[in-house]
Amino acid sequence: MAKLFGWMKDLPPAEEALALEMLKSERLRVGFLAITGAVVALISLCVATLVPAHDNPVVRVTNGKLPLQGVLIVLVGMALYEGLIFSIIGVALRRGVRPPEFVRFGNALIEVSLPTVVTIMLARTAGPAIALNSPAILIYFLFIGLSTLRLRFSLGLATGAAAAVQYLAVAVHYAAPWGSTTQLGFFGALEPCVGRALMMLLSGLAAGFVAGQIRKRVLASLALLEERNRLTSLFGQHVSPAVVDKLLAEGATPGTEMRTVSVLFLDIRGFTSYAEGRSPEEVVGYLNRLFGPLIGEVNRHGGIINKFLGDGFMAVFGAPLDDGRNAENAVEAGVAIARKVDELNRDGSIPTTRVGLGLHVGRAVTGSVGSADRKEYTIIGDTVNLAARVEQLNKQFASTFLVTEPVYQLVKQRYPGEELPTTEVKGRVGAVRLFRLL
Repeated sequence: MAKLFGWMKDLPPAEEALALEMLKSERLRVGFLAITGAVVALISLCVATLVPAHDNPVVRVTNGKLPLQGVLIVLVGMALYEGLIFSIIGVALRRGVRPPEFVRFGNALIEVSLPTVVTIMLARTAGPAIALNSPAILIYFLFIGLSTLRLRFSLGLATGAAAAVQYLAVAVHYAAPWGSTTQLGFFGALEPCVGRALMMLLSGLAAGFVAGQIRKRVLASLALLEERNRLTSLFGQHVSPAVVDKLLAEGATPGTEMRTVSVLFLDIRGFTSYAEGRSPEEVVGYLNRLFGPLIGEVNRHGGIINKFLGDGFMAVFGAPLDDGRNAENAVEAGVAIARKVDELNRDGSIPTTRVGLGLHVGRAVTGSVGSADRKEYTIIGDTVNLAARVEQLNKQFASTFLVTEPVYQLVKQRYPGEELPTTEVKGRVGAVRLFRLL
């Protein structure tokens, strides 16, 4: 089967997902046709055998010349054929393969040939006038309408064109010459048959247009969903939906670049002591109750949680999106986080908890790091290292929120702070000026 059918994994992700849905839609379509063929065959048999001939409208209209046996064979054949296709598509779905386009076009040609065969049988037994105006020709429109489920413009148009050509060919063969004027001649004339053929062609064009539009919109939706999933995977599960939506709206593709960012570190004080003697479920439950509201504050101020550090996290403002005030946003988020922790302590939602916050703004390398299978958006550079060291200095100064001088210069009008003694930071040449905000 692999030689005849193409593997779905050879397609781009959005096309692969659509191919799968198209197969499911195709299976639904042929299933409907199989059931329809069986039901119509059963009804025809019941009408022919249970209704007396003198009360049977079909017998009356066709003067008893309806080729019932042939019609039943065609209807049962249609049901069996569509049932076989239904089974084949089921196998294709299980194996993850898709039929090539020529198979689908061949299937469309075979399907529209069924009403053609019925029309020919009627023309030979009941006469061309009855055959060319019988309900049998409406079966063409059934196949044309259902072709929209194939989600291909070309297949919809091909179905309509095949129906029009086959019906017109039968009409040309059996219809009366052009220009018939009698009432009976009209029903057997070629002119109305040409009109019906044109309607089949237009119906196929309309069905193809609808199918194409549905396909286009489904592909667009799948591509959008794929991009959303890619961004969410890249930035982690705790990226603000608003950030993802903005990236999608702006068509931003985070690349590797040097940019100015604000990096905020948070650490829970005394977490090791708290975790000792408690079950893993208790520890994780505590972290979830604490981190949930704090992550919400980061998201609300336009930041992203870049890393979880066990008993803390690293948040970034200014990447991948920057509104020009990432330092102010980071300070506002830090103050909101500290207040939220106090609120959770007061209402007893968590055991008494203290946190330390450190913030620095500066240049850093931003980009995706990892393999083809798993990548993560990360921030690298001295800015990150210094922010982490500043957070640790909260223990030395018995503070909650420390920021470096570059941050303080940007926010001092709104958040006046206390300047601390110039401090040496491990791993860094030169002292650092720090300010306590909380």
